[in-house]
Amino acid sequence: MNKKLILMIILSIILLAACKSKPVEADKNPEVNNPIENATTPEKDDAADKEIDKDNHSEAGKDEEAEEEKEEEDEKLVTHENNPLLKDALAGKLDTVEFPIGTATEEITNAWGIDNNYDYFMGGLYFIYEEKGVVFFTSAYDVGDEIQHGEVVAIGAFGDGAKAFGIKIGMTFKEIRAKLGEPTYLLTPEETEGDELFYGSWIMMYQVGDYRLSFTAEEETGRINGIYIR
Repeated sequence: MNKKLILMIILSIILLAACKSKPVEADKNPEVNNPIENATTPEKDDAADKEIDKDNHSEAGKDEEAEEEKEEEDEKLVTHENNPLLKDALAGKLDTVEFPIGTATEEITNAWGIDNNYDYFMGGLYFIYEEKGVVFFTSAYDVGDEIQHGEVVAIGAFGDGAKAFGIKIGMTFKEIRAKLGEPTYLLTPEETEGDELFYGSWIMMYQVGDYRLSFTAEEETGRINGIYIR
């Protein structure tokens, strides 16, 4: 074999071996060199967030619906601020009693005296004037034999002949409705169980501004036995 050809073959083998042992030069592209650092962050799957938003929207929608229903119910309630027959009730008084709610008890006792017919009820003293058919519920209290005066928080009319706003003790709810119009509430004994003043009674109630005018009876079709404002 030609020596020149043999030399060329040997050189080729040496070059091939050198190429195989030479380290591969790092790619200048940083994305190739740092696959973890430069990996593209996958887009966040917002399906869960959308589901949460949907739930929150549903809850908010329910709250709004409940609020709207409450407002609609309030709008349906019959109130009597503009009822000319109940203008004195708008000022917190019975039209047959000269003292309104908020009157100092001292003013009443100075004018009407004290019949020693008083005791505690609804967190304060009540003063009964049987001859007038009136009872005042107040924030007053006594220490020993001395009354610490407060003010009137509710007023009641009771007994034969007592009346207010053209309604007399002994009338029925039907007659009251015909006289004063539809009430704001008609409450059953079950609904008045938590009320200290009206416990176990039927109540026909008229909302007049900040005050409630109530007529009490033992039966829905029975005759009223009391007229109250508070």
